[in-house]
Amino acid sequence: MKRIIIICSLGLLLAGCNQPVSKIYDGDSVTITIGADNHQEKIYYSQLFDSVKYIPLEINDDCIIGIIDKIIYYDNRFYILDSKQNILFVFSDTGEFIWKIDKRGNGPGEYLYIRDFDLSNNHLYLLDPRRNVLEYDLSGNYINNYSLNNIYGTSIFVNNEFFYINTCNNPSTEGNYHLLLMDNYGKTFKNGIPITQKNLVGRCITFNNRNSFFRYQDRIRFYMPFSTKVFSIAGDSIYVQYDFDFKNNNLPENFFNRNTYEDLKNYSSYAYGFNSFWENDSYLSFIIKFNNNDWDVVYFKTENKSLYGSFYDDMAFCFPAFHVVNNDYAIGFRTMDELFAEYNYSKEDRINTVVGEIVEKSDEEDNPVLFIYFFKKII
Repeated sequence: MKRIIIICSLGLLLAGCNQPVSKIYDGDSVTITIGADNHQEKIYYSQLFDSVKYIPLEINDDCIIGIIDKIIYYDNRFYILDSKQNILFVFSDTGEFIWKIDKRGNGPGEYLYIRDFDLSNNHLYLLDPRRNVLEYDLSGNYINNYSLNNIYGTSIFVNNEFFYINTCNNPSTEGNYHLLLMDNYGKTFKNGIPITQKNLVGRCITFNNRNSFFRYQDRIRFYMPFSTKVFSIAGDSIYVQYDFDFKNNNLPENFFNRNTYEDLKNYSSYAYGFNSFWENDSYLSFIIKFNNNDWDVVYFKTENKSLYGSFYDDMAFCFPAFHVVNNDYAIGFRTMDELFAEYNYSKEDRINTVVGEIVEKSDEEDNPVLFIYFFKKII
């Protein structure tokens, strides 16, 4: 008689060799088809927005920003994560520096790194790769620490006592999940989206931005780089909200059971690398790779029309990536060296633009500039 020996890899040992269990509902999911007839070479900002303003961020010895990973705008303040320095900066709505959380160390209220942060019920939550979530008030005072018990997260969304954790395909004691829904401040597993393709387990690959959450109305949107589905989360329930059909470019469901990510890069026609999703009542947008390019995709809800192409800022020529979007405006940023490069690339065309105005009164070493683009009102 043959003996069957089951061997768990290190990653599966962390997961206890358990098969993931989840409850995901299709509900009223919307399928949006995108094909060659949806292509438009340039998607102009003026198709979506009617005006723009900019906010230079103050710079002094206490608030020199290295890189902006995430922006949350709340109660007339900008909360800005700089993961290069592991600092959370807070600025006023006119760009003045207010305070920061800069507490690296091993003591109470201190962290090793900041991978992500969120704001809920007037409290800040910082995600530390040591598998902890640290809680502070909106003045930067330390309140509490929550252990995630061997859950390695790369981004987090907090809603009341729920922690929604993007694992970036890393296994945990709960199983192999892309997304974990944890109640009681991370103590109790409630639901999740399992990793169904074995060669993705333990492979943390992100595109453009590592944050995979977006708040829309009273729901949370979640998306993954190797799926064209957008999920909606409410409490411990997960629904498929949107399913984008790229026809012959769809990545086969079992692709990663036979192949690796390195193989995928040779199949450049497949749609993957889903990232930078945002949504309001009029539009939804994201970036995705297919047919040898990174494409911006916009879905016009009122017209039930999709376009893919390259965003073109024909209003300010600043081309920011948006971090905050609601029905009224979209907020993004550009670093000062990027703006100087844009200006110097075609100076004659930029002299009377927003870029020219900023460059003429700034230094290349200054902090990044925030841009607010105001949506057209759709009647």
